[in-house]
Amino acid sequence: VVALSMLAEGARGDTALALDDALGASGQDRTDAVNALLASLAAYDGDPAQVRAEELPEKPLVHVANQVVLDDEAEVHEPYLETLATGYGAGVLHTDLGTSSGIAPLSEWVRFHTGGLVEESAVEPDADLRLVLQNAVLFAARWEAPFDEGDTAPSPFTLAGGEVADVESLRLTESWAYAEDDGWRAVRLPYVEGF
Repeated sequence: VVALSMLAEGARGDTALALDDALGASGQDRTDAVNALLASLAAYDGDPAQVRAEELPEKPLVHVANQVVLDDEAEVHEPYLETLATGYGAGVLHTDLGTSSGIAPLSEWVRFHTGGLVEESAVEPDADLRLVLQNAVLFAARWEAPFDEGDTAPSPFTLAGGEVADVESLRLTESWAYAEDDGWRAVRLPYVEGF
């Protein structure tokens, strides 16, 4: 949602209409809604490196980061960059998006903001590439009802093609929200603090 909203801030014409339709809001209403979301998540922000610790953090961690990457040859309207900086906290990086060495800082940014869980950016160098919007969301939290590792055991799992494979499965008996419909079943496993 955040990345699409950042894109919508600079879109025009049919592209803007399509993005606004997908997001369910436009203009200042869209910006205000995303800002409210980011502000509510900021209360759970912390050091992304915490996800690499032996134990998950006591309090849920939600780290959201945004960045605008501009090719050295790109020209972008300053009001767009100002909107992304003030409304989304997006910094601006200037680099050569046409070379591997120019793409390297994108991977460094991704590694930092995901606590090393994502090792490299999916963006590949391209001589025609002028602007990249990077958005990272990192979530780490404990289950409200923790699973006991000793209760993990193989269990049948149906693959997309219909074959059944035994996979290591967590086991726990609790009362949780459950729903099912034509061809699917789901259960909501709550995290601490109501997540």
